[in-house]
Amino acid sequence: MDRTQSDLLKAVIESSTSDRLKRILKDICVRSGDAYKLACSLLLLREDVSREEEADGEIKEDATTRYEMCEQCRKEYDVLANGEKACVWHEGELERDDEHDCWTDMDDYMLEEGSDAYWIKEQPEGFLWNCCDAKGDTDPQKSGCQTSRHEPLRNKKSRN
Repeated sequence: MDRTQSDLLKAVIESSTSDRLKRILKDICVRSGDAYKLACSLLLLREDVSREEEADGEIKEDATTRYEMCEQCRKEYDVLANGEKACVWHEGELERDDEHDCWTDMDDYMLEEGSDAYWIKEQPEGFLWNCCDAKGDTDPQKSGCQTSRHEPLRNKKSRN
């Protein structure tokens, strides 16, 4: 592939939707055994400790995903790089700071109950974390009040 075609492919990948890229990756893996093996080596981990023998005598190796979504910070993380301080997050919720200047020119009807999800995206500086009073527009990965290992979203345990 010449340099121009390589640059064009990179640009197309950057501008494609995630759904399209997923479909294409799945199709490439079906069409090419080498691509399938490469995708497995990059996206899956073998769990040697959970090997079990199947009925036909073959050893079954369970695989797990290499990348997970974190329950706490809602970011994707590499399970191989999940150290004790890998996750920085807030244990509280964002609450509107009614004293912030950004709300001065807002009409009351615009700030009705239930509209906070919208305003958190539009005016994050007008919110504070109720766990530590950090500003809502600061990056939680840099200013979170808690640090820990990432917790996988799919392993959420019930608190009964």
